[in-house]
Amino acid sequence: MIERLLALMDNLIEDLIDGSKRLCKKPKRHPSWGLCVATMLGKAIQSLSRLGIWPLPQASDVQMSVSALAERLKSVDLTGYGGERHRCCQDDLLGRQIDGVLNDVPFFLDTAGARDHLMAQARKSGVSHRPE
Repeated sequence: MIERLLALMDNLIEDLIDGSKRLCKKPKRHPSWGLCVATMLGKAIQSLSRLGIWPLPQASDVQMSVSALAERLKSVDLTGYGGERHRCCQDDLLGRQIDGVLNDVPFFLDTAGARDHLMAQARKSGVSHRPE
């Protein structure tokens, strides 16, 4: 899961570097298109650095929960030249992609056997005071 979240940001950075994906809503021939993409790239890297995740770490080196990483990635500044918001900004495409990864988490407690096992463990450990 952490690997998938990091891959989203890595792909976005790569798209900003090589211009392979339309992230700026202006046409490529617009005079400020290059400035816009460069600003988004710079702001993203600065933001990731302030958040303690630049350069992007290997998944095995991440020392935070999945939800904490997701929140940090959602808070990355992706504004473009002149303060413009784009279709990749944290409240649009990137945020939805992060939410999509988080929503893919399987729920292992959906089986009665798993719940019964966890309840038994809770009783044994003293966490639950429910009688058997």
